[in-house]
Amino acid sequence: MENGWTKRIEELDVEVAKLTAERDADRRREYGYSQQTVDALTVERDKLEAEKDKLRDDLSMDKAILQNLLYREREEKRALEDAMTDLQAERDAAIKWLEEYKSKTYCAYCGATFNIDSDATHVTEHIRTCPHHPMRELEAENRRLREALDLIISFIPDGWGMPLGFNQVAQQAREAMKEASHES
Repeated sequence: MENGWTKRIEELDVEVAKLTAERDADRRREYGYSQQTVDALTVERDKLEAEKDKLRDDLSMDKAILQNLLYREREEKRALEDAMTDLQAERDAAIKWLEEYKSKTYCAYCGATFNIDSDATHVTEHIRTCPHHPMRELEAENRRLREALDLIISFIPDGWGMPLGFNQVAQQAREAMKEASHES
């Protein structure tokens, strides 16, 4: 059943086809491409733009990751430099201690420290005067024994006739006391 509208629709379809053909011909002349080619290129362009946007997003994420890694690397480097500085300070302190250890000695009895000398005069002098050195006990005992012996000898008068050669023993004791005290 045909009516006026059906005929008009057919006329318009023919007109659209004619205009489409003209447009395609114009584009071919102007661009050298048909509408199908333009549509295919448009689809391809849209795909490429979507891929470009995805790559841009991926690049942004990669930049953020890289910045984070660089920050961590700088922090680790700073920590390593701090550790290196601490280790160098410890090394310097150890070297200083070693140099001091090589150039000084100390008294095991009182803890006094003094420079090492080639002829050991510092050590010898310190041993003579150190109040904690065991020699002080020996010297004190020596003094007590000398005083006791001197007391005994002083009770024996010179030339007093004593039995069994006590005079000779007393004389030898007097001479020994003089010699031990470095008297002439």
